[in-house]
Amino acid sequence: MGIVEDSPLLGSLFDGRVIARVHSGISSMNTLYAEEARLVASAVAVRQAHFTAGRLSAHAALEALGIQHGPILSDAARAPIWPQGVVGSITHTDGFCGAVIALHTQYHGIGIDVEVRERVDEELWEQVLTPAELQRLRAQPAARRKELATIIFCAKEAFYKCQYQVTAAWLGFEGADVSLSEERFVLRLLDNVGTLTAGQEFIGRFALLPTIVVAGIAMASR
Repeated sequence: MGIVEDSPLLGSLFDGRVIARVHSGISSMNTLYAEEARLVASAVAVRQAHFTAGRLSAHAALEALGIQHGPILSDAARAPIWPQGVVGSITHTDGFCGAVIALHTQYHGIGIDVEVRERVDEELWEQVLTPAELQRLRAQPAARRKELATIIFCAKEAFYKCQYQVTAAWLGFEGADVSLSEERFVLRLLDNVGTLTAGQEFIGRFALLPTIVVAGIAMASR
């Protein structure tokens, strides 16, 4: 039976008030709203399990914030459709699934991503890294490169989810440059996206666990 509980880890990625929940164990799709279950009715079992765990995490987070809600459906880009007045993000990988939400008065957008450490192999680097990122990566010790590439990938994925809630626009991996420091990253836009312009910088956080890396970033409401 699956269990949903608070996640201090995900919450620590943000300065403002967010509600973070993680799911562990196995939950049946019968625990979803019927409209949610239909979204993945024809998906493979792993996708169904991840989807279920993510939606249950999101439900619990919304309930903890006191938000009345129904099914969390998806838009044409498969992004979750959150209740009015709320922003949120869901992420999952092998052995980890969670969600964060916040009020729109706190953040305009919020994004999290989790990946298995060292998952981004060298054959993927030119697809997900800019030339400048690749140059910086190759200057690092060889033993650390896959892990650092995975952190950059994770940071970009988290930012994509965050900015999509603001712009509803596509942003490719080549459209942003990520610089890493101790448990923080700076993402600089290289392309215009929606109302966001090239040159803007955004600061996020990441954390390394024994088997995974997590990253989070948000755009504060003004």
